[in-house]
Amino acid sequence: MSRGTKKKEATQLNWKHSRIAALDWKTYVTGMIYFGASRVAAAVGAFLATIIAYMSYTAAWAQLLTVPTIPSASVVLIMTTFGSEHYQFRGSSMILSAFIGGTGYLEARPWSTKTAFTRVTSTPASSRTLGYDRVP
Repeated sequence: MSRGTKKKEATQLNWKHSRIAALDWKTYVTGMIYFGASRVAAAVGAFLATIIAYMSYTAAWAQLLTVPTIPSASVVLIMTTFGSEHYQFRGSSMILSAFIGGTGYLEARPWSTKTAFTRVTSTPASSRTLGYDRVP
């Protein structure tokens, strides 16, 4: 990144800098944060239809209701990326995105364990073979 100065091009690998980066604790903390965030995003994408199906929708409707999330998330991602790069506020955009995502998870959380338990155990007999009747 140039930040208004002339961009320097690397001509060779500097092993001293590589060693410093490999021994820096911030490298590993950043990796753990990224790994945690990407695992959550992958899990939501993979199980969103199942989560919606638990809300008493048929399988076909559950699949259809997951479709709008992909283009919507793509547009928000592109807008956030452009804004954070153009206006140089990467940290603020990450914090705001994490806050909005966390709020969404809190709103989606079933607040009553009895309701969640009743919904899980009252599934039809055909879905019991898939293991949906187990309570974690």
